[in-house]
Amino acid sequence: MNENETNNTNLQFSYSIPIDPQQFLRRECPHCGLPFKLKAPASALVDSLAPAFSQVTDDTNQTDDTPSELSCPYCGHRTESAAFTPESLRQTILHLMRRTILEPELNRFTQDMERTFTHNKFVKYRANRIIRAAQPIIGPEILDMNRVNLLCCKEDIKIKDDWLTSITCPYCAQELKLQ
Repeated sequence: MNENETNNTNLQFSYSIPIDPQQFLRRECPHCGLPFKLKAPASALVDSLAPAFSQVTDDTNQTDDTPSELSCPYCGHRTESAAFTPESLRQTILHLMRRTILEPELNRFTQDMERTFTHNKFVKYRANRIIRAAQPIIGPEILDMNRVNLLCCKEDIKIKDDWLTSITCPYCAQELKLQ
């Protein structure tokens, strides 16, 4: 391979995002840190993973039927929808990518280096095998929170059980009184 050639390898990585039995996906406000849930169409699942994968590649695209911005129902903070991905989900995905992709590649690389310098009397290299991290345990999403019907956007969301004041619609940012 010459200097101008690159070695492009496509690796497939699959992961099932936990959603609750009523098909709601957990979100978390990046401003106040409070959790809420939105209905989980397939496009929302893809967009919720964008922040984790964008650290590895710039090949993440927002889909047409998912809002580009959301508001927190509690504090009203509005930002890009991918920012509402819970930190725990981001960390789990990065851990799985490191375990599934990075660690095996590093092991292959160090073994190749050791083979390269095996018979070289000037350079000695001994590969230290990277022990793969433990597989994270990912359980089902629990059925929690109160379901609220948003008349403004004809959508349902879930909010904390103990939240009794007004909320902001995550989709249109309209303030709504709870009854």
